[in-house]
Amino acid sequence: MQKVSWQQIEHGTYLISEWVKKQKINFKGIWAPPRGGLIPGIMISHQTKLELLDRTEVRLFKDKKDKDKLISYKPLLIIDDIADTGKTLQYFSNVKNVYIATLFYHDQCSFKPNYWVFKKNNQWIEYPWERNKMKSESQHLKSLGSNKTQYSYDKPDPSLLESFPNQHGSNYRVYVNAPEFTSLCPKTGQPDFATIEVSYVPNKLCLESKSFKLYLGSFRNHGEFHEDCTNRIMNDLIELLEPKEIKVRGKFAPRGGISFQPTCYYKDSDMNIKNLNTNPIEI
Repeated sequence: MQKVSWQQIEHGTYLISEWVKKQKINFKGIWAPPRGGLIPGIMISHQTKLELLDRTEVRLFKDKKDKDKLISYKPLLIIDDIADTGKTLQYFSNVKNVYIATLFYHDQCSFKPNYWVFKKNNQWIEYPWERNKMKSESQHLKSLGSNKTQYSYDKPDPSLLESFPNQHGSNYRVYVNAPEFTSLCPKTGQPDFATIEVSYVPNKLCLESKSFKLYLGSFRNHGEFHEDCTNRIMNDLIELLEPKEIKVRGKFAPRGGISFQPTCYYKDSDMNIKNLNTNPIEI
């Protein structure tokens, strides 16, 4: 983990502020994407006397009208903690009179900011305001370590799924193998047995294993075709983890001499996946 101190943050925001002053541009304001950009954005706003624009609703940039409304404040200065994948800021990277400055920059980013201070390595960054974040983010886990586990078998329950923060900045693949999956045929009510195989490249979250076990158990008395079960599992994991890439295969035991292996695959087109030696198609 790449730990960053308050002194580094203060030094980094000072350097960005000095760079801003040297540009001699009459910026109409600063926009700092929440959550990561808010603290450095506030610090640089104080140092440069530039107004911090209240445009937090543009967080995920799903609405083009919000984006266009923001860049109407040109010349605009965008401050963020890091240009990592570039997903957050790439819309603004080629807009005239919009300038982007970040504390950190990673080579995998889809564009280069106008200015950055530190080069990010492949480790996960821990900012000083996140020192107690890991403890607080693991305390929410309900199933792990509980001596009062509640089991549900009637219908698939995605609320049982839990996650924890991914501590590693580099790309890597996680394989999960669950050989005791059971569900019911929706027509005959006869039991189906399968091995569920999952392969995914984490983004910000990882799958907590006990919760996944309880989630798969919730299929036990549920009637659904093999293909539907497999797709449901992948879609629920996408909803939970927002992974860079995921593949789920259901290796169902033969019925009537025929076996089925539905296989689902998803890749986030905005994610730049590099340095993975493992074939993403293999599971």
